[in-house]
Amino acid sequence: MGAGCNCNFQNNVVDSTAANAITGAGAINYANNSFVNNSNIATTTQSPNTLRYGYARSTLQPSFLYTADSQINVTGNGVTAVVSFAHMVFDQGNPGGFVFNGTDFSAPVDGNYLFNVCITVSNLTVANTRIMVDLVAASGRYQISNINAGVVFETNTGDKRLTVTGSVIVPMTNGGTTVHVAVTVFGGAQDISVFNEIFGALNTFISGHLVS
Repeated sequence: MGAGCNCNFQNNVVDSTAANAITGAGAINYANNSFVNNSNIATTTQSPNTLRYGYARSTLQPSFLYTADSQINVTGNGVTAVVSFAHMVFDQGNPGGFVFNGTDFSAPVDGNYLFNVCITVSNLTVANTRIMVDLVAASGRYQISNINAGVVFETNTGDKRLTVTGSVIVPMTNGGTTVHVAVTVFGGAQDISVFNEIFGALNTFISGHLVS
């Protein structure tokens, strides 16, 4: 890097056995570079992570959003029902097809994925002791909610509805793990409905994307 030189250096792999692979009196602006074998940058003027050429997006980035387009019934004390999200809003990032099949998400690449879940349940009564919503993955069962509906609803009149939301980052491997949403109801008649659209608002959905 000669004196008076100003270089933009982005999205490269520097592989050198020298401690300082890039040296000199010139100025360098760099971002998103990988340095291996202990190599590094040592110039007179360095501006790391400053290159920003407007907006950037990639259709290879795993990302999806699905909603439930019909009522889902959960029947039975302590019985777990897997929620189906049949309506696709968008789904991208898997060259072989969709990353979400309406029930299970399969990671197209290794990484950590952020999931956002919103579930609305109806027909709750004071006799329902608990309603549990979990994001189930190979690495564990991540609880979105565990609510005593009988305490929340102190009267038994009318149709009682409850909406719960939650987010979690889950480590996943390509082709090796899947993720789905499960609802379990305890107590009462155990005849609970998972709703989607109420008063024009989407109330049951799941979204996810690769974060790291």
